[in-house]
Amino acid sequence: MATFFGEVLQVTSRAVDEDDDDEYDEEIISPCEMRWSVQTKTEIENGQKLTCSILIVAVGPAASGFASSYILHDNFDRVGVLFSGMNERDVNTFSQKSITDKTCYIYRSQINKQLFVCQCNSIVLPEQAHPWVCELFHQLNVENCEVIVLNTAVTSTFRSEIPASELSTPFVKALWTSSFKGRPPFTSLEQPNVVSGLASQILSYCEVQHVRALLCMCYTESMMVDIPTLKSFKPVLEFTPLKGLIKEKSKC
Repeated sequence: MATFFGEVLQVTSRAVDEDDDDEYDEEIISPCEMRWSVQTKTEIENGQKLTCSILIVAVGPAASGFASSYILHDNFDRVGVLFSGMNERDVNTFSQKSITDKTCYIYRSQINKQLFVCQCNSIVLPEQAHPWVCELFHQLNVENCEVIVLNTAVTSTFRSEIPASELSTPFVKALWTSSFKGRPPFTSLEQPNVVSGLASQILSYCEVQHVRALLCMCYTESMMVDIPTLKSFKPVLEFTPLKGLIKEKSKC
């Protein structure tokens, strides 16, 4: 019997034999790894960091789709790739073209060298979230940076006095760090709603490091990436740090 809440006891399950334990061994997950392009790598030699005034992190298929449709023009270069952790069963081609590659791409604007976009269309495991965030910010100087995180969640996870059937979806709510200045493009996320996963880790990191950060969480009923969900993020483009910097790419 446990003597206090949360104590972990070493017991053997009655459902399996001890000989079968090897079949349930936890898979080893590789550490996160950042790889920069040759040109970018030369900029961060000798301990230097890349000056970043605006960092947009698109988490998940919908946010990544918005970034591809509305932000990433031809004047963005892919300057890095962040592996989010692979287990021994994963197949990685290292060509960054296979759908099995667990990677997140880092882009840099040719016009504004201090504007970066991280497009994370792969799943970052909970145990990889913190190392992933540390690896992302390790080579970026974000002392005077605005971080904008785009993420999605299903409407059923949204807690409100309004019945879910009466909510007009998709809709976007916002959270921000105490260092954040200005007026967010969306209304704040009400309690008791919480944010978890990679987006939460990014916001927590920025709060501890006193970085100005804004999280835009889109709640949608669609299990697939659709146009209404993509377009729900568009007010971000009129947000003060980005206004005038990015011209609308898509006509959808």
